[in-house]
Amino acid sequence: MAILPARADRRASSFRFGDFELRLDSGELLRAGTVVKLQPRPAKVLEILAGQAGKVVTREELRRTVWGEETYVDFDLALNFCILQIRRALGDSAARPRFVATIPRRGYRFLAPVEAVGREVGPQVAEQTAAPRQPPARWRANLAGTCALTLLLSTIGPGARLGRPLPPGIAAPEQVPPAQQRYLEGRYLQAVGEMDQAKVVFEEAAVLDPQSSPVFAAIGQVLLGTGRPAREVLTTAETAERRALELDSRNFVAYVDRGQRLFQFEYDWRGAEGAFRRAIQLEPRSAQGHFGLANVLAAQGRHDEAWAEVNRALALEPERRLAINPAWFCYIARRHDEAIEQALRTIDLALAATRGTASGRPDFQQAYWPLIVAELAKGDARAALTAARDEARAMGVCPPASLAGFWSRAQREAAKADSANRGLAVEAAIELGEYDHAFDLLSRQCEERSGFGIPFLRVNPIYDPLRGLPRFAELLRCAKLAYIAPAPVRSAGKAG
Repeated sequence: MAILPARADRRASSFRFGDFELRLDSGELLRAGTVVKLQPRPAKVLEILAGQAGKVVTREELRRTVWGEETYVDFDLALNFCILQIRRALGDSAARPRFVATIPRRGYRFLAPVEAVGREVGPQVAEQTAAPRQPPARWRANLAGTCALTLLLSTIGPGARLGRPLPPGIAAPEQVPPAQQRYLEGRYLQAVGEMDQAKVVFEEAAVLDPQSSPVFAAIGQVLLGTGRPAREVLTTAETAERRALELDSRNFVAYVDRGQRLFQFEYDWRGAEGAFRRAIQLEPRSAQGHFGLANVLAAQGRHDEAWAEVNRALALEPERRLAINPAWFCYIARRHDEAIEQALRTIDLALAATRGTASGRPDFQQAYWPLIVAELAKGDARAALTAARDEARAMGVCPPASLAGFWSRAQREAAKADSANRGLAVEAAIELGEYDHAFDLLSRQCEERSGFGIPFLRVNPIYDPLRGLPRFAELLRCAKLAYIAPAPVRSAGKAG
């Protein structure tokens, strides 16, 4: 049953889908005749989504229609909370949606068939009601109390609290508190790289348990892991981080979030190092803390200290070798022979782990990249091309005929990918000799604080062809790196 087409003499008085009915005049949501609690603004969002069932409704469209220009608090947080309230009222799940599906970086789609139940009206009334309904002014004036701040500040009464052991005897999944279930689902999605879905599920957990420090720390963590510009994630990530620490001042994951935020967005090297060290002090077995500290140290050229932290992280979580990528730390330290050795070891482990499974795992890109550029740094173009072809086979694509072909394909793929892969576009432009294009990409990343490559401008050998050019000095000033002594540049053909 599809949504009924609009007619000049008929207007919908309610939408029906599944066991639910949404009354449009009152904003009431009923299930089998029983009222389901749903605040006015989430009800209005639900009306818009159900009224366009099957179509993608963008976040911007929802902002214009529901909030107008009177957005007094962070809109992203407000809309996220409204969607969570809708899912909770419908008994829906972001991971396995039956009603509302998230379309990453675009908006939402209502999945269920909708029946528009109408009532007869005269033609003149129909014309008057054709325009989109605007929410009452009191809703707009009351946004801070109805959506975003509720997520951070409200309580929902007694219930399960995350961050402490489950009571004895609770083992079956159906006995796990709902907030704990959502949190564990989010951790799984995060582990497999589904950051957008993980964020939605963690926010569901926050609605169910707004006193959970681990949940808010997890929200900040997945936001920082997207590599998106600061304007898209910084405010919400910092809010989540601070809320996590308000609830538990010893939450080491929140300090990892703080370190990553200061490193990635603020270019505050001292503050980032302090935050990561605080995380390690609170939890010495935090591989995330050691890995984050390794990045800060490596970006400043303190490679021996960074390598020690890399090894501590690997000892704690050897299964994350692909993500930690020790070969890359060797490469930016200009220890090219070690980078090649570490890369080959990682590749062997990755191939063994995926033997008999489908090809095309993106992990191989991280594994092969240091091998390719380290071989190039040593002046061995033939070995670099062999590595590039091996990577293509591991990824399930056609091997390149030349290194130029390899970098051209990398450039095209990076252009289609999200902001987390913008660094690959820069590296491809440099290797293809397109220095002006590389500078344009780097300048944009530095200004909007996106991607992960800018903090490593001073030490990453891939940028060597750009050093000494006027625009590179501007980049160093943008990233607050101009007054740190530069790393030594070794000529190609010499092993580090």
